[in-house]
Amino acid sequence: MRILLVDDDPAATRLYRVMLASAGHEVLVFDSGIDAVEAAERERDVVFLTSEPSPTVEKRARDAGAAAFLRKPCSPDVLSRTIARVCKKRLAAPR
Repeated sequence: MRILLVDDDPAATRLYRVMLASAGHEVLVFDSGIDAVEAAERERDVVFLTSEPSPTVEKRARDAGAAAFLRKPCSPDVLSRTIARVCKKRLAAPR
């Protein structure tokens, strides 16, 4: 699954990127919520993980087709369960 990671904290970005990549995901990193929303408009089944508190960013992400929108702090367990749920839903969807 392709995951858009929005974070302006390089240490957090590295941590999440390594965790997600080691689970087999492709991780695209952005330091701007707006840039990530624009990227999401070109993707399918996006999971957002961001510290951006703006309801506008979440609305735009969901309107663009984001399957999930998580805010930091987010435990690795919650992130993993969310991604698994989205992957399961995606696999079950008719093609």
